[in-house]
Amino acid sequence: MSIVKEIEFALSIVKKTLGSPFPIPPKTAKAISDRRKSLLHLDDLHSEYGMTHTGWAEFIAPANLVGVVDPIILHMMHLELSKMHNIAISLIAGLEYEVAHEPAKFKVYIKGAFALIHEGKGTPSLYRIAHEGAELGMWEAEELLLLPPPMLAIPMEMMGQIDFTTTQVKYDMEMA
Repeated sequence: MSIVKEIEFALSIVKKTLGSPFPIPPKTAKAISDRRKSLLHLDDLHSEYGMTHTGWAEFIAPANLVGVVDPIILHMMHLELSKMHNIAISLIAGLEYEVAHEPAKFKVYIKGAFALIHEGKGTPSLYRIAHEGAELGMWEAEELLLLPPPMLAIPMEMMGQIDFTTTQVKYDMEMA
């Protein structure tokens, strides 16, 4: 089985393990709840003083753009799910989630897996999962050499700054 097929299989197992929908994990749920309360408080301040000055608009406008569930909250959820289920974080992050943060719903829905290959090139999701999986012994590190070229390559000027002479315990193919 190719490494891409192995990753697709691993993602399907993670999806089945988590289920859909599932409750927002407790620490992440607390953070989302606190953010919702703060956003509502900001909105109240803006409504209360909006007719006399725009002093709260400086906070409410960017807060509304970011929303309650942002990339940091999603990462917190990935970490928490990874620890709860003893699953590699890259596999958790390989799935796309819809977090229903309304108090009446407050669940996580799995929308599907992120693409692993796009137009013949490996996506960041593929490379995250492939490299962490090799570190964890899920597949051989040599299989990483069979991955398609990455969509996002490291610029040549950065490649010149990498020291390939040091010996490390982990394999040193993270820049592949």
